[in-house]
Amino acid sequence: MTEWISGFMPSPNWLFLIVAGISLIESLAVVGLLVPGVILITAAASLAGHYDLAIFALLAAAFVGAVIGDGLSFAFGYYQRQRIPQLRPFRNHPEWLARGARFFHRYGVLSVLIGRFFGPVRPIIPLIAGMLHMRPTTFLWSNIGSALLWAPIYVLPGYLLGSTWQQLLDMPSSS
Repeated sequence: MTEWISGFMPSPNWLFLIVAGISLIESLAVVGLLVPGVILITAAASLAGHYDLAIFALLAAAFVGAVIGDGLSFAFGYYQRQRIPQLRPFRNHPEWLARGARFFHRYGVLSVLIGRFFGPVRPIIPLIAGMLHMRPTTFLWSNIGSALLWAPIYVLPGYLLGSTWQQLLDMPSSS
């Protein structure tokens, strides 16, 4: 019965790329608001745990994807800051930029670290940091530090669930 389901599962080696891609997409400005990244990361990490893939490599994939995604958002904000308020999602929702700017002004460099863990501001803060011309090296170190913390916090629960789900479902008999 479960054989047809396995046809939909990705190859174990593809899971590293899938986790990196989800992490990248979740970190992109605006796109990250639309993608249910936590659910997708948990699902992919669960499969990786089920396949008993190397956890360090999986964490590295999530880390790299997150750093690249935030880096792209920062670069976009840095080089296109004048155009961003006129772009469709921000033209229709200027409060997104306003909230992100308030958060950035309140927490400064720490906003990049803190923002990665809060869904509504996560994909906006790197964009705002770029728009407000945070020094690129400062952003890079904040980005790396936050991704080093974020990857295990978001990946390990799914990985552990996937590595133990069969044991969790193995119910004792009722007699």
